[in-house]
This record gives sequence, C-alpha cells and structure tokens, in this order.
Amino acid sequence: LCTLYHSSYDIDFQFSTFSQNLTVRREVPMSTVSYTESFSDPGSYPTIFYQTIMEIMGNLISGFIIGRMEEDSNGNSSGKTDVFYTPLVYSDEFTNWRVDHKISNQTIGDGKNRTFVRMVEELFKNVTLSMFSMDLLRKEVEAISNNDANATQYWDSTAYRYKPHNLLIAFSLCILFTVLGNIVGYICIHHNREAYENNLSTILRFSR
Repeated sequence: LCTLYHSSYDIDFQFSTFSQNLTVRREVPMSTVSYTESFSDPGSYPTIFYQTIMEIMGNLISGFIIGRMEEDSNGNSSGKTDVFYTPLVYSDEFTNWRVDHKISNQTIGDGKNRTFVRMVEELFKNVTLSMFSMDLLRKEVEAISNNDANATQYWDSTAYRYKPHNLLIAFSLCILFTVLGNIVGYICIHHNREAYENNLSTILRFSR
C-alpha cells in the first residue's frame, strides 16, 4: 500500500563545471494527496499529475521475476517487470540476482548500496523536484514567486597573486642592470681599443 503525501523541501542547488547538484537539506511530510476525478478542473491538475505518476510507478515496480533455476536455454531469466530496464535493479535486494546473471554493479549517481524502497522514494523525489519547473503543477505560485531565496556564488581564484608595483620594480631593475652592463662593456672596449689592430678584434678578444 502506497500513500502519497505533500512535502515541504529545503533544497540546496549547486552548479559546478556546468553540472547541477541538488541536495535535500530538510524534508517535512505534510497532508496526504487525495484522489480526484475532477479532470476538467485546473485546480486539480497537480493532483491528477501525481495520480498519473503513481500509476506509472505502479506499473514499473509490479510484475514477477523467476530465479536462476528457471533460466531459459539462452541463459536469460524469466519474468515480466520493467525493473530490469531501470536503475532499480541495482538495489540491495537484487544483489544476488545480479551476481547470478553476471550483471556488473555499475550505475550513475548514488544508486548503489540502497534498498529498493529507498530507491523508489528517491525516484519519486526526483519527479517531484522536476515538477517545480512548471507553474501549472505548483500550488500557491504567487506566494512562492514572491519569496526571494538567498544565493551564494563562489568564484575560482588564482593560487598566486602579483602586485603591479612589485612587477614594475622587478622589470625596472632588470632593464637598469642590462643598461649598466652594456655601458661597462662599452667603456672596457673603448678603453682597450688601441691594443689591437681594429675594433672587431677587440670585441672578439673581450668576449673571450
């Protein structure tokens, strides 16, 4: 028996390297969602949508699986359920079944090492959060839109910072010592030029 409840969520949205990460910080169950047949009433659209999701999930998790002793000639297990085609097959209850059928324990996200019931609840939670993007499926849209939420933005910073005046001093000293070195070299060449036949010979001997 499954019962559907309204819930209040406190969610932390994080965006990093073009990917989104949602963390539910607080969840408070509220009143139950009643069944409705008022399909023409726009106010019942959120409830109707939830009823549709419940019907889909009911078809998804229902069915049967026959164990390894009843495998067919191709080595495939018998059964009739859509769980085979969803991450729900990676729940704890299917561990031995996966080992028997050589299914690697690989899935996306946090689907590993969780019970079947917990994974179904997580799936419902993801569906609920996705419904928040549609105004038609939210109640009290005006009240929600008028409440601002705090957002914190983090910027990447460099590990090393150079102050402009330090760079100016460093480059200035390099230029100064280069000029002084050239002046000293010119003075030495000019002072000793009479010891050789020509300036080219002087430069070569000075370079040695």
